[in-house]
Amino acid sequence: MEKRLSRAKLTAHQLALNTDTPFIDPRRLDAVQGMLYLLFTEGYNAASSPMTNKISFSDEAISLTRDLLSLLPGNNEIQSLLALMLFTQSRRNARFSGRKPVPLDEQDRTLWDQRMITEATALLTQLTRTSPPGYYQLQACISGAHSTANSAEATDWNDILFLYNALYQLHPTPVVALNRAVATAHVHGAQKALEELAGLQASLSLYQYFHSTRAHLLKRAGQLPQAIDAFRHAYALSQQDWERDYIEQEIRGLEKKRKK
Repeated sequence: MEKRLSRAKLTAHQLALNTDTPFIDPRRLDAVQGMLYLLFTEGYNAASSPMTNKISFSDEAISLTRDLLSLLPGNNEIQSLLALMLFTQSRRNARFSGRKPVPLDEQDRTLWDQRMITEATALLTQLTRTSPPGYYQLQACISGAHSTANSAEATDWNDILFLYNALYQLHPTPVVALNRAVATAHVHGAQKALEELAGLQASLSLYQYFHSTRAHLLKRAGQLPQAIDAFRHAYALSQQDWERDYIEQEIRGLEKKRKK
């Protein structure tokens, strides 16, 4: 991660030196944004986990994205990437209770950083409308729909599903389809979402979060034996002690329900 951070800083510095050039290769800019988002995601997951992490790569990624936006003001995707980071970062303090992860719909929203949410919302409202929304803009809007809802019940899942459909058209990957299935479950029910997941089994068979997502949907659909089996697959693929603890707790709870 330190090497990635150094490369990101070096690339941002090189862009700063080249600001007198009227054209920057979009492929180069896409790579920089992708690196910053990867840096943020890795740092966010580490900093918000139960484990101690003194170096916040997510904060560094936000700072670098601010620098990039100052070099290229008015760029919709950079501005959206910053908004996406801020929306996500605002929820960091609510993701865990001790060593136990807290699902988004159960988080204490008073712990969310409202200053970050306000800034991110302003960034999105300031975007120019001269071109179709891009990859980061759609993701930022999805994250914003969660962050600006007063409660889990007030979340506009129809809007989120619409945005995921647009994102999938732009970026048709199995992981986007997996996330869209969660929105589908909230709008059309768990069984419809499980039908969508059936087509992702082959490509995501080694992806832990495919199995954990499927397990939760099976649980919602009342298919407890299948949910337990899916959680066991997720457990086998998990690499974090706190994740395995959480999955074990889910399995024990489902097994108790089966015995009743």
